[in-house]
Amino acid sequence: MLLSTPAPIALVDMPPEQPAGMGRLTFYVDGCRVGEVYVQVCEPCRLGVVHGIRAGTEHRRDLAMLAITTLLERHPDHSWTTTPKPHHPAGVDMYGLWAAIGLPTDDTPRTCAHMQAVWPATASDTELLPDRQGIHGQL
Repeated sequence: MLLSTPAPIALVDMPPEQPAGMGRLTFYVDGCRVGEVYVQVCEPCRLGVVHGIRAGTEHRRDLAMLAITTLLERHPDHSWTTTPKPHHPAGVDMYGLWAAIGLPTDDTPRTCAHMQAVWPATASDTELLPDRQGIHGQL
């Protein structure tokens, strides 16, 4: 069972403020926020970039799998990439997760002009993504 919890997982979708902007999927269990995934999607170019997965170590892999599966179901014709992922101190193998799903693991996000216009390519994810306060569990 995902997250090894009897409580249902609620998914709240926060779409971007503008096309090809940064959107967010937020996961809740028993009303407690347990994780977030930050994504950018360009419909005309059929591109998607996962910018960050924020979750407690006990939920990180399961939430990542659920988020990626959800994104692939919503956008089956899109090409997906991710931004560079540092080594996770809890030993969660995010590269293995990406490989298991069949997505590129080269840390080179493919973006288009639409995405770059609303999310500066020179900015790092750690500078631009909100902090992780309030997410249940260790990050």
